[in-house]
Amino acid sequence: MFSVSLSLLFCSFQIEPKDTADVDVRPYVHTVIEDFKKRKDVKESDVVSLLIREMEIKGKDVIEISVFPEDSLWRFLLSNADSLGSPAVSIEYEEIDGQLFYWDVEGNVLTQEVYDKLMEYDFIERRDVPDRRYLVGERGCFQDGKKTNQYFFLKGNHKRFKRRYEICFCPPKRMFRK
Repeated sequence: MFSVSLSLLFCSFQIEPKDTADVDVRPYVHTVIEDFKKRKDVKESDVVSLLIREMEIKGKDVIEISVFPEDSLWRFLLSNADSLGSPAVSIEYEEIDGQLFYWDVEGNVLTQEVYDKLMEYDFIERRDVPDRRYLVGERGCFQDGKKTNQYFFLKGNHKRFKRRYEICFCPPKRMFRK
């Protein structure tokens, strides 16, 4: 979280984060997956995390999707208290060509379908602890200086995007020319 804030500080214009709850992100996700499948990073893992943010850049509503191929050490962690129906794993996912692409969704709960899918990819792990408080700090952070694909869309147009392959989270200076 600190590296995101620090890198945004160095950007040359104001960024206003927004809530993506009112946006149907699936069309944007499909566009990102189609393009990412053509990139060299696609072979890094069979599980890929998507970080979706909505922001305002120079008066334009922008949707950013960053793509993080996971490493083999990462898993969703569940405590003894976590079960189906708990908000422990609040995600949606798409499975395409043997790869699982997932993103966080506020308000979702762990369903049998999501649990089974994560088990299929060996991407969920139980820890013998009483509750989630004991797991704080174990999840780690993906922003480890590794380059990532970042996609920027003007809200309302999921077919046209700018892609960056960079370490920092700094949006493009100019979206699209008219």
